[in-house]
Amino acid sequence: MKYLLATAVLVAAVLAQPLQAANLPFHESQAWFCEQCTDIQSARQVAARYLAPLQCRDGGKDATAPHNDGRPRQLCDAPSRRIVLIDPNNKQVFAFVGHSEFSTAYGFDFKPVLHDQQLPAQDAAGFQQLANFYHDARKTFEQLSLQSATRSIPTDLAAVAGLPDNGQCPTETALSYYLDPNQRVWLTTSVAVAANGAGHPLYQYADSLDVGRQPRWSVAKTGFTAGALSDTAQIEMSRPPGRYVHEFTQSEIPHSVMNDYLVFDVSMPGFDSQHWPIFRLSLRLAFSRIANSYGSGGLNIQTDNPCVAKLLNRLAAQGTIELRSGGIGVSRLDDGARFVAGIPRETCLVEVYQVDKLLAQFAVPKTKISCGQQ
Repeated sequence: MKYLLATAVLVAAVLAQPLQAANLPFHESQAWFCEQCTDIQSARQVAARYLAPLQCRDGGKDATAPHNDGRPRQLCDAPSRRIVLIDPNNKQVFAFVGHSEFSTAYGFDFKPVLHDQQLPAQDAAGFQQLANFYHDARKTFEQLSLQSATRSIPTDLAAVAGLPDNGQCPTETALSYYLDPNQRVWLTTSVAVAANGAGHPLYQYADSLDVGRQPRWSVAKTGFTAGALSDTAQIEMSRPPGRYVHEFTQSEIPHSVMNDYLVFDVSMPGFDSQHWPIFRLSLRLAFSRIANSYGSGGLNIQTDNPCVAKLLNRLAAQGTIELRSGGIGVSRLDDGARFVAGIPRETCLVEVYQVDKLLAQFAVPKTKISCGQQ
């Protein structure tokens, strides 16, 4: 019956309820971020969607009168639920307590009952802190994303174009960071240091938090703990509070129109012993642009730049990646191999694995070195 909660009949019923600020009892509690909850009226309409669904059962001896079609009447009820809605843009918090009721003994004619709820002081402070923290976290990583391209500006113009004429290949590229977990660890550390630095909104939380009320977030949720009370606010919006985009000025693609970039979801599981936030970055390959390609279920690179072969050979020699062709391990590629689009007859497909996970695949000219014995 959840789909009925979005009907115009339901909205009208919600708006018709008398609203009173109160501290009413409830059986369960839920909290949600809500970007469209800009005032009490809009928040009230959204809150109706999160009421506990009705649970129906046969009426038994208490409701045995049959309907015209012979079906027995039903008894339906739902637990009362506290709904807390947080507007992350304006940092407002709205709270309601409500339940669903049937207005007839059988059928889909029901009505929600909602009342404004006055939050206890401890809850109100915790949810307000959560709203502030979410807002500041998102602002911080928006700022860091805008500044990312200035952190690794190459000094060699040939490296910018990805041209190996002078024997130098670009090293600060999206492809190298994607394939090398050590570079991603360095990136995570540098982002964490920058996020905690003076001038960013999260700086105010460093070394100033009550241990019993520390905000945190994962990729799916943002929450806070306040004494014996623990609440988690679900994220219902287009993106989580921490999404970091790292832009690269170097690429294996010469003279690319757009810069490559890696997109990460950021989680913050807590704070260290010095009360500094701990950050974790999870790569979103499908949203990233690597060597002029968008990743989805593995990366298919089509470029004729030999710097790709040099990168793969270096990582394979370090044991960071494994190269395979036709299911056979390949120790290295021809340094001068020029990667070609598609899989013509005189090429073979080289796959790049890391701990048995396929990361990328390339079509390369068929040679004994690059393609084994094929």
